[in-house]
Amino acid sequence: MAKAYEVKINEKVGACDSATFEKMAQNGDINSEKVTENVGKVITLTGYMKDGMDFDSAEIEQMCIPKHFSSKIMRGIRITENSLLPVYAKGDILLLDEDMARSGDTAVVQNMKTRKLYVRKIIVKDSNCYELHPVHGRGTVITITQEERTEWFDYGRIITVLRSNELNDEEE
Repeated sequence: MAKAYEVKINEKVGACDSATFEKMAQNGDINSEKVTENVGKVITLTGYMKDGMDFDSAEIEQMCIPKHFSSKIMRGIRITENSLLPVYAKGDILLLDEDMARSGDTAVVQNMKTRKLYVRKIIVKDSNCYELHPVHGRGTVITITQEERTEWFDYGRIITVLRSNELNDEEE
């Protein structure tokens, strides 16, 4: 059974697996004063997660985020299926910042009309349109014109991935 450390400071509660906690403690990223800086919120989408999924429900969980990312992270999204392999695997956590995605960045975006959520690479064609390319190389490219930009919501660009194999605690 995996252990979890629970931390409570000034009404903030968070939990993370022992390997993450111990790694952060060894790096000096975490102590009684620094814990609140390292607890972040991660969105866990419910239902079958795939590129172009219906985004209609989610759960919020708290987790430890390495200190060097804590000031940059706006939110995280946990991958709940293997449909985005080989790029992202079940259990990976995408850490997003609020900066506008640039050409070549990967971002999480939602079409507000269809409620479909996509994890896509952004390619700017010109000032009037850009394209959303599937990160795993399967599916169609979505072209968004200047007029259609208001139909899309940008959840943030992916600045790093916490891999599921790095998050899992060793079996005892």
